[in-house]
Amino acid sequence: MKICNRKNASIIAGLFLKGINMNNNYIWKSKLGLDIKNFIALKKANGFLYNAEEYQLTRFDSLCYKHKNMDSTVLTRELVEQWSKQLPNESKNTRNYRVSYVRVFANYLLAIGKEAYIPVAKGSYVKSLVYVPSFKEVEMFFNVVDNYKSIKDYENRERFELIYPVLFRLLYCCGLRNSEGSFLKRKLIDLKKGIITIIKSKGQKDRIVYIASDLLKLCKEYDARMNRLVPNREYFFPGGVENKPITRATVAIRFHKFWSIAFPKWSNRWPTPHSLRHGFVVRRMTLWIQEGIDLNVMMPYLSKYLGHSNPQETYYYYHHMESIFPIIKHLDKHSQFIIPEVPYYEK
Repeated sequence: MKICNRKNASIIAGLFLKGINMNNNYIWKSKLGLDIKNFIALKKANGFLYNAEEYQLTRFDSLCYKHKNMDSTVLTRELVEQWSKQLPNESKNTRNYRVSYVRVFANYLLAIGKEAYIPVAKGSYVKSLVYVPSFKEVEMFFNVVDNYKSIKDYENRERFELIYPVLFRLLYCCGLRNSEGSFLKRKLIDLKKGIITIIKSKGQKDRIVYIASDLLKLCKEYDARMNRLVPNREYFFPGGVENKPITRATVAIRFHKFWSIAFPKWSNRWPTPHSLRHGFVVRRMTLWIQEGIDLNVMMPYLSKYLGHSNPQETYYYYHHMESIFPIIKHLDKHSQFIIPEVPYYEK
């Protein structure tokens, strides 16, 4: 196949790049460990994935265990302030996420009648610049994705070999967020009309996303094959557990691995799955500019398509264009590669 028309994800991907794995066999060491374990269990019982949060709270548990007041059963101000220090090579956003996880835990302790110091907010959230890939880079990325072969003895290898080429194309060709693609329920993608219904996405907004005809053929072929592997599935992209969706963390980690294979000497800002959404927006605006279409007229429509509250949010992508215009102005030279041929598969 060829190409068709960061909050927690980037954090989680970075953790796995260091060889760190989250698992259920972690031994809680500190005097607060049991409370943290019960807190995480409660969150998961209420339907939260809580993977990134769990990892950070295991690190917090280790900090508590090594602290000079290691016998304390109270979440003290001293512990919280040590945890809240910004680490070398750590962004303010990452530090803020870490602190917020302990803040929620602190509120849990208060709710069950225990003492706890609630962390204060550490500065405002800084919106990070997202790397916008060129069309050539996207083409090379999808070449790797399409040739992906999972571990031979992995139980669900065929399932994931089917998922990644289609899921990443939905992010790039429809401008979906990682969570919108990963958690997409099968009943919300109408393969007859070519419509995806997004329910309560960011900002609790609903919207309809139309799928280009050639991409729709890929989705239909994928759905037929996946239905033979996982009959009557609830999610369009099932994860390791058939009745649950593929997680954002898994998608972010796999994206980074694919990108690392495509560009083994990469030294620029690392892209994330969200970069595909940026690439979609920049490409669409570039085509409008080349066709002489007024962006001010089209931006309200594009804003609604993306699920933004107003066109001003969408113009954030536009600010990336000046620095990468020498690259994106050549995108249309490769237009024959945008939509892949639909391969034939035996039934």
